[in-house]
Amino acid sequence: MKPRYFYSLRSTIADRPQLTACGRLTEWPWYRCPGCSAFIDEELASYDAVIDHLGRRGLADILPVSSLHFVFRRDLIDLWQAHGLTGFSATPVHVIGWSKRTKKPFPTEVPEYALVRPSAFVRLEEPPPLGPPCPVCGRVACAFPKLTEPLPHGVQIDESSWDGSSIFGVLRLGFLFCTREVAELTLRAGYSKHFGFTRVEELYTAEPYDRERWADRDYGAYYMGFIKQRVEDL
Repeated sequence: MKPRYFYSLRSTIADRPQLTACGRLTEWPWYRCPGCSAFIDEELASYDAVIDHLGRRGLADILPVSSLHFVFRRDLIDLWQAHGLTGFSATPVHVIGWSKRTKKPFPTEVPEYALVRPSAFVRLEEPPPLGPPCPVCGRVACAFPKLTEPLPHGVQIDESSWDGSSIFGVLRLGFLFCTREVAELTLRAGYSKHFGFTRVEELYTAEPYDRERWADRDYGAYYMGFIKQRVEDL
């Protein structure tokens, strides 16, 4: 029996916004949970987005609007739905123009996008929970280290909490996890230029960048090695 692998969807352009069109949502209502102060965003029926620039590749498969939102091309969402993938919702995102006043013409052909949210959730075993769930919103705080410190064992999912959904998350945390089926389907269809998949046990295990040890290009190649963009690497 093959081991079961879970993956985290990871953008490969988040730190290189000059490559593709990047922007922001024009409206993102949120509030703080009165029980634990976690950020909770209110879901809208649809969203509008404006873009700062097109970049060299234009409007790509993923539209970076924030570190907390996963906005994908609608045709990728249609592919997932056509193959019966479960555990997510997709809310329309309409790209309506530039974020700043400019004389540059806006593209005449703009792809349809959708904001993907998990509708199925799991608990984490690693890093361990710091206490019981918030009685108001259900969030469980976990012992994530500081951003400069790697997780020695990555992320481990409590499989007894997984309901078998193709795509899932952790309640009130900004993860989008998936099964190998999702990763294979996505990569075989050619969606691999702007995002990829990291095994959860390798998530956040990369050594932090140290300019005395790494040249920028070498560290970039090392870091990208954790993000799988070919089926044979999964």
